[in-house]
Amino acid sequence: IGGGIVKGPLMLEMGISSQCSAATASFMILFTSAAATIQFALIGDIRPAYALTLCGCGFCGTVVGHHVLDAVIRRSKRASIITFIIAFIIGMSTLIMGVAGIINVVSDINEGKNLGLRPLCESNVIES
Repeated sequence: IGGGIVKGPLMLEMGISSQCSAATASFMILFTSAAATIQFALIGDIRPAYALTLCGCGFCGTVVGHHVLDAVIRRSKRASIITFIIAFIIGMSTLIMGVAGIINVVSDINEGKNLGLRPLCESNVIES
């Protein structure tokens, strides 16, 4: 979950149309993603084959998704579909992150890893 999950609904709340909100959020995310990619490239932490494959898949998915969504909106004459898609993505992301967190914690417990849980205050109780 990134900034688009915050920016899209925030712009909807400000009264911006769903089409404009989704497009603007995507455009802003482009710069965030580009900055992160440049940082990873500078430290040499990018695998070119994976990067090109994922870039190609992302581009194709964007083009296909745009055309399909455009056709659905034209056919139904309802731009509110974009709002429902944003809500669905937020809901699924929340659910998946919760499940992934539970799986990671259970795995860490089974492996005996320290979860970092400790008392907030060390007690200095002297027992007699």
